[in-house]
Amino acid sequence: MSLLVQNLLEKGETSIYDAMVRALESIMLPAVLSETRRRLQEACDILGIARNTLKAKMKDHCISIDQRISSRTESPDQNLTTSH
Repeated sequence: MSLLVQNLLEKGETSIYDAMVRALESIMLPAVLSETRRRLQEACDILGIARNTLKAKMKDHCISIDQRISSRTESPDQNLTTSH
């Protein structure tokens, strides 16, 4: 994460806080959802956030719940993915 911050600073980026939160969420949300086998309430308990907040974050990160947590960023063979 520190390298990402340094790269953003070197590029003169603004809104670094938002970029870092988004990057962390894009890793954390799919991992927790996978660990909980897509049980939203259990994921909420682990994350310490409300169900509506989790659903909003999932929508922001294009994470859907069906047979898998689906994505365009990882191969279709993997169980855990997110799309941006």
